[in-house]
Amino acid sequence: MSQGNLFPIIDTHQHLWDLSKFNLPWAAGSDILNRSYVTSDYLTATAGLNVVKAVYMEVDVAADQKNAEADYIVAQCQRSDTPTVAAVISGFPASEDFAAYIRRFQGNPYVKGLRQVLHVPETGPGYCLQPAFVQGVQLLGEL
Repeated sequence: MSQGNLFPIIDTHQHLWDLSKFNLPWAAGSDILNRSYVTSDYLTATAGLNVVKAVYMEVDVAADQKNAEADYIVAQCQRSDTPTVAAVISGFPASEDFAAYIRRFQGNPYVKGLRQVLHVPETGPGYCLQPAFVQGVQLLGEL
């Protein structure tokens, strides 16, 4: 079947990472994941599938690199040589600096959502019910 006969695909959960730019602590113990996966890898993996657009999903970089990851992917979205057109960035709604962090992206046409990885040992049961987390999520709703 030629690509012209395939339905166009929008990949809504695209993960990319460049280990020359970012530290992914969770990938350190994996031979398969502890390497860069950049746009050229993605284009090779999706060749012939008619992926016309993609939404980047944050990759849980080291906490001190959240701003840099967001800036990096917004810049990627502005390029014409990638299907990546939007992003779900990382953030910590319960953190003291969350309001300042997320307001940086208010009105940004490429930032479509926010995610905090919660399925890690340091995030215990009931975390999402803490008042600071709830207030951060409410701020997202306001913005």
